[in-house]
Amino acid sequence: MANERPPCLVRPVALLFGDSLTERSMDPDGGWGAALAHHFARKLDVVNRGCGGYNSRWGLKLLEQVLAQVASSGQQVALMTIWFGANDAAIPGRSAERQHVPAAEFGDNLAAMVRMARAAGIQRIVLLTPPPVGDDARVRHQQKRMGISTAVPPDRTLECAGHYAAAARATAQALGLPLVDLYEQLQAVPGWRDSLFDDGLHFTPAGSRKVWTLLRDTLAGAYPELSLEALSNQFPWWDKWDAADPDAFWAAALPQMQAAAQQQQQQQQQQERDKKEQEKQQKEKKQG
Repeated sequence: MANERPPCLVRPVALLFGDSLTERSMDPDGGWGAALAHHFARKLDVVNRGCGGYNSRWGLKLLEQVLAQVASSGQQVALMTIWFGANDAAIPGRSAERQHVPAAEFGDNLAAMVRMARAAGIQRIVLLTPPPVGDDARVRHQQKRMGISTAVPPDRTLECAGHYAAAARATAQALGLPLVDLYEQLQAVPGWRDSLFDDGLHFTPAGSRKVWTLLRDTLAGAYPELSLEALSNQFPWWDKWDAADPDAFWAAALPQMQAAAQQQQQQQQQQERDKKEQEKQQKEKKQG
């Protein structure tokens, strides 16, 4: 088509998919999604598809539409995060029971999401475990919402969240995906209940910054092709433009940008092939 944009003018995206912990990630005060967008400025667009209150069962119903929306933009998904479990782990018989999904089904739902993403051509996926829960803070949160001071059981607990973290770990291992184990890693932070969470579940600015640090480190180890050095900035730097003849500059720059984009894509594809071959050899070695 004559009006089709050259690939070098279509910026790849990082797709963030999850519940309120993803929806709130764009908070300008320390949000981990906002930090990701800042980190990849001029390299990747960040598309936030977090839906507060959703569990993995409902998220799975949405994913087809989310992927179709991104595909319709013509943008390639260079990275996808999948983060559910905080609502799945709501305890039956308590105030948030309608969000509950059994841990086994939760693991199956995560695996189904990964299969759908891979079928859509998304290769770089990161799973995150649900975070640890501050039981006492959840009690205070419920009392505040209900306007009561009498004792009430927590809607979520640290122990219950652990079962869903284990399911996420098992899914990541079975599918060969990198995992940010927030359940374990956040508990290693001294005073985590008060410093990282504001209601026993959602993050303070410090907590969200810690999520970003852990995600950034995971990306560096799992997907080095997404390093800032490996990714090209989209569009020339301002001081490269010919102020006297911008039309001539752009006519010359566009094919150069296209060639650079194609080269980067070929390099990334080769890295992915090498990684798959290495994983295959390691699996065969273990089986042998």
